[in-house]
Amino acid sequence: MVNYTIEATQSAQKDLEAINRYLNQDLLSPTTALSFLEVFEHEMGTLCYIPQKFQLIHDDYFASKGYSLTRYKKYLIFYTISELETKVFIHRILHASRKWESLL
Repeated sequence: MVNYTIEATQSAQKDLEAINRYLNQDLLSPTTALSFLEVFEHEMGTLCYIPQKFQLIHDDYFASKGYSLTRYKKYLIFYTISELETKVFIHRILHASRKWESLL
């Protein structure tokens, strides 16, 4: 079995920073923010082993680009897999209520 490395794009890193800022500053809950980040990192780490376990996005255009989708709490995580580089690229981490089609 091949182990993949996980790489977050700059957009995904900004998304995660915004989520962290929201939890810390808007909700005034640093404990929740820390817990969210720890569990999120663990969940994304599972993509190292079987990134193909989640389906392609149900959108013809994004599916043709190889975008897969998984969820964590109320967030959608969009990623692609590079078999050549054995990497999983996390592109965006967006709240499920957002219109993600225009943000990818």
